Amino acid sequence: MASEAQGSSRPVWLVGAGFAIFAAIFASWTASSSGFDDFYITYVYARSFATGHGLTWPGSTGLGTSSPFLAVVLGSLSAATGIDLPQVANGLGWFAIAATATGLFALGRREGWPRAGLCAGLLWLLAIPAHNLIGNEYLPAIAAVVWAMHERSRGRLITAGVLLAVAAMFRAETGLAALILAALELRRDDLRGSVRRIARMALPAAALAAAWLVALFFLAGTVIPRTLGAKQAQVESRIGIWSATQGLESAIRGSSDVFPSTRQALWLPLALAGAAAVLSRRSPRPVTALALLAWGALHLGLVAALGISFQHWYVGPFRFALLLLPALAIESPPWPRPALRTAWSLVAAALFVAVLFDFRGEVQMLHEARPDGRRAAYGQVAQLAGLYPPGTRLAAWEVGFLGWASPRPVVDLLGLVSERATLANIRRGDLRANLDLLQGDLLMTTLGSPEMLRSTFGESHRFLADYRLDHLQLRPAPALTVYRRADLPGHGEVEIDLLGELPPSARIGPRKSADFALLSLELLPGERVEIALAPGPTRSLRFAASTPRGRARLITAVTVGADYRKHPRRLRDDHWEIVEALLPPAPAGGVISFLCAPESRKPCWVGQPFVARAFEPPPDRKRRPGRSGRPGAPGGHRPASQPNRPAVADAP
Repeated sequence: MASEAQGSSRPVWLVGAGFAIFAAIFASWTASSSGFDDFYITYVYARSFATGHGLTWPGSTGLGTSSPFLAVVLGSLSAATGIDLPQVANGLGWFAIAATATGLFALGRREGWPRAGLCAGLLWLLAIPAHNLIGNEYLPAIAAVVWAMHERSRGRLITAGVLLAVAAMFRAETGLAALILAALELRRDDLRGSVRRIARMALPAAALAAAWLVALFFLAGTVIPRTLGAKQAQVESRIGIWSATQGLESAIRGSSDVFPSTRQALWLPLALAGAAAVLSRRSPRPVTALALLAWGALHLGLVAALGISFQHWYVGPFRFALLLLPALAIESPPWPRPALRTAWSLVAAALFVAVLFDFRGEVQMLHEARPDGRRAAYGQVAQLAGLYPPGTRLAAWEVGFLGWASPRPVVDLLGLVSERATLANIRRGDLRANLDLLQGDLLMTTLGSPEMLRSTFGESHRFLADYRLDHLQLRPAPALTVYRRADLPGHGEVEIDLLGELPPSARIGPRKSADFALLSLELLPGERVEIALAPGPTRSLRFAASTPRGRARLITAVTVGADYRKHPRRLRDDHWEIVEALLPPAPAGGVISFLCAPESRKPCWVGQPFVARAFEPPPDRKRRPGRSGRPGAPGGHRPASQPNRPAVADAP
């Protein structure tokens, strides 16, 4: 080990250059597709910092990012280079992956496991757990921890301390690595020297961290982001959809997320072999490899102990440590017979090459990467919000993509960025109370969770007295709705929200079929409701229909003067059937009725029924009056007078 430690650094530079080239290629492939909704919360704060507004969220003073330091770094880089923030975050993420991979190789050279270090770097460069963290603070934090351990192995304790502080500034709990490095410096026969060495790391780390906290207080007025309390409140919420142990359970079950498909059969023996090789080795002992494994496991335990709602990136350090085990199998145990060591290395290398070859799927995925579908869908909602007067507040549960794209203030019902949203309401599962506190003029809801819808709507009839449907998107995913205050003139495609026209006796509430949950009217077999149709030109009736656990038949009828049109539908419980029918001109109004046929075995659900604004079908797609929607691409017909208005899907 000593000879390798004193050897030329040229191999490290060459390997680092190779990793950097691959990272640059991957960065170019993913420049427009990386980043989850939560990551964009940090990007909004970074944009505010870059434009001279400090670490603020538009329309709020709450510090709602778990990594304000990342926001400052991204904002500074974007301001200096003129590059768009998501692309800066993408580039920084891939740089951190390449730096981590190079650091693993450098560590291996110092401790006598260079082949394992190189293999571990290759795995981190190609593995999905790393790719899923692009744009997140964990990637630079992991890189800082790896290089801190490398610098400590070289005796550069001050530099190691600075890097530990940088890791904690990116993500606070990754600073747990400082305790592990301090433990490595303890010597039973030299306690005084141990204290001096630990102090050489601790003092610069503490000084740098303190300087950052002072700067953060001046930038944001606080040093504790709201995210910690908000995510703990989510776990304690009566809504019941979050779990503090989900991350631990997912990490234990999710080895296939690290090595999916055919690699799973090879990963386990390689991991066990790597553990055996590490534990049996005495000299040179891979101390830092063991320290990284311990850091990953302890970090996972710390995250679970915090009691916060789980996100998959919280287990990033654990998944990173998990990648070390199969790589360490390349280094054979210290058997006395060279032939056995050679045989071990050859077999392990062959298995590792097979595992590595199977990563071609990940490379192809990177090359064909597509942006998160929510980014485009929420961007359309942001465009719709832009049609409303300045100062209109858009409320939602997920606010990253919205906050990035919306020209109007975005408020957060879950309290991450909006300080007026109380955590007590989240614990009670009463998001409707937060909606009132935040005075949301528009409300965007995704349709995957009936529990979240019930919490946000509260009592359905009261909600419909205050809010009316403005936009419905069922295809493509994600399905979502946008509501507006009832006294606010609408700019979406909805002219009449039919649920809002029903009496208090109507059974209205969120109901979920296999696809998603919709605010729906429930009709028992034989039950009929009639809704008055206001006067108007040719319009479109749109709704979704389903039934719980069985089959039913829904009959929709439209009466305009002497014109009577009837549309029977057979319903199944495995999906929502999306229906669209043209309504004839109604100078004097008319009646829309829904009847659940008496022979139906189950109730009929009429989801989000509304009358769309008048439109003129394009010449090549004219339809006969009353004809229901046919299967086709999402989008439907847009009003001719407002071509940029978001449209609802017109068929499943």
